[in-house]
Amino acid sequence: MILPRSGIRLSLVCFPLLTVLAIAPGELLAIQIAPNPNPTGNTITITPATPAENLVPFTNVGVINIQPSASLSNQSRFENFGGGVVGGWIINSGTITNSDVFINNRIFTLQEGSRFNNLASGSYSGGLGSIGIKGTFVNEGTVTHSLGYIVVGETGEYIQRQGAGSAVTPTTSTPDAPFTNAGRIHIAAGDFIIDPISVRAASATYDQSSSGTTQIDARLHSIGGTVRNAGAITIGSTGEYRQESPSVPFLAGSTTNTGSFTNAGTTNIATGVFTNQGSVANSGTFTVGAAGQYVQEVSSGSSQQPGTQNSGTFTNAGTVRIGEGTSFGNFSNRTPPVAQYIQQAGGTTYIDGTFQVGGAKVENAGSMTVSSTGTYLQAFNKFVPVVSTTVNSGTFANAGSTVINAGTFTNYGTLVNSGTVQVGVVGPGALINHGGVVNTGTFEVAAAGQVTGSGSYVQTAAAAQTIVNGTFAHNIALQAGALTGSGTIQGTVQNSGGLLLPGNNGLGTLTIKGQYAQGFGGTFGVNLAGLSQGVTYGLLAVQGTGAAVTLGGGLKVGLLNGFSPSLGNTFGVLTCTGCTISGGLRSLSLPTLASGLDWSVRFVDGLGTLQLAVVSAPTASAPEPATLLLVGSGFVGLAAWRRRQRGSARR
Repeated sequence: MILPRSGIRLSLVCFPLLTVLAIAPGELLAIQIAPNPNPTGNTITITPATPAENLVPFTNVGVINIQPSASLSNQSRFENFGGGVVGGWIINSGTITNSDVFINNRIFTLQEGSRFNNLASGSYSGGLGSIGIKGTFVNEGTVTHSLGYIVVGETGEYIQRQGAGSAVTPTTSTPDAPFTNAGRIHIAAGDFIIDPISVRAASATYDQSSSGTTQIDARLHSIGGTVRNAGAITIGSTGEYRQESPSVPFLAGSTTNTGSFTNAGTTNIATGVFTNQGSVANSGTFTVGAAGQYVQEVSSGSSQQPGTQNSGTFTNAGTVRIGEGTSFGNFSNRTPPVAQYIQQAGGTTYIDGTFQVGGAKVENAGSMTVSSTGTYLQAFNKFVPVVSTTVNSGTFANAGSTVINAGTFTNYGTLVNSGTVQVGVVGPGALINHGGVVNTGTFEVAAAGQVTGSGSYVQTAAAAQTIVNGTFAHNIALQAGALTGSGTIQGTVQNSGGLLLPGNNGLGTLTIKGQYAQGFGGTFGVNLAGLSQGVTYGLLAVQGTGAAVTLGGGLKVGLLNGFSPSLGNTFGVLTCTGCTISGGLRSLSLPTLASGLDWSVRFVDGLGTLQLAVVSAPTASAPEPATLLLVGSGFVGLAAWRRRQRGSARR
């Protein structure tokens, strides 16, 4: 029945269960919901023609059915309480507006197209009850769901926002309550808190299916809870995703992403583990705390290759692990800021997959380890005017592949290589070393690459090699292994136990602008494949200000490509421009010559060139001294050293 508003409250009994209130012309009366309490087995139906309100404490242990376009306004304490098999059940297909206390200890269903408005003054408490949301739940006040389930269906949405003109900060808290989303969540204001308590902590979960989306423009705060995302989580520029716990290592918190996680705001994994088996894109600030972990791995049985794209700032004070088959890319956008990966002193990064730096900056004060399956690739990014840089003040250990094809890799700490390091293979990369480099693997400076700095470079393993085809403006301590290439070394090479072999495969010219000192354990090697100096046979050219050569140890000569030297052939294999060669050779290893021919090893050009010559063999061989000295006469030994090779070459 419709009545005009007269300013006088009328009581008109239309139905046994309803009390009618006077309203304005054209409006329907708001009717006090009754009976109170609503007993088990009884159903209250609210229709569009009979809108209801609650102005007094109310208890429901029966069924309340709110039809489409119908409404219920709650302005007092409202409790939905269990009773019987179907007792304590609210089915909402219309609109419920709560401005007081609404307690659900049983079953509450928001049907598709329905709405629940929890106003700034309102408090919704889930208690022991569960709620299924196929419509829209709007929270402008306080929502607490302790133990029951919150399920947002594919057509449902949960919106937390600031009430118009309200100073109240909206809050959702789900201690020990499983929250499941297959629809849409939008945290536009306030806090959304996942906070386990007591022994039911495993139930404090936030599960989002592949159809679900969560937009965070305020804060989602997991205090030791569990978040599992197979859909899309997006943190806006004003948003924050925070995982932490005061109870580490118990209830440390965890996030598992198999969908997409996009951060343009702030993400902080202060404790616990963030596991990425999907895709993560960071253009904001992503921080892993000292007690936190970021683990990227391929999900068991999945063909998906997880990846992280960082165009913002990613800071690690804990542990980051980039699993095999996954990638972590640092790429700046066309506009600032520059992408950064910052690892603090206590942080550790394990790279079993691929870690890329393209127009970005990496700073490591902790420990970075590239495993045998891992790749650290620094390259040029043609889309941004940012030079790729890595600055290491901690420890960088490479057992896989590290490639510097652009920008600079500056080392102030320790760089240990047991795998392969390549500088300038494709682009103009540079390594600047002011710390210490220890090489037990392969360290290659290609034609476009360069190494500079005032630190130390030591090669210590027999199977190791340093290949210089570019510029190596740095001292080298060659304790073992090989030093080869056709580039330029600007500094001092101290060969105490390795093999210096000019050229590539022993053919070509290696230039040292500085000093070469070969100790008793070192070996100078050359290969001969023709008569062109520095082209078809190896040449070590020492030159420049302060140039000097001191020879000890051994000389080892090999033949390549079927080359057979003839009588009168000469090979200037070591030149010292503007200086003289001093020292003494302990051993010679020379290849076999044709019958009647001998090798002559001597110095010419005023002791500035070490020359190999093919001469006629004498009728009797000169005895080989135990130690062969380079003397002022310009010969090896007390006279020109010649020896007919009989049988196999002396090695």
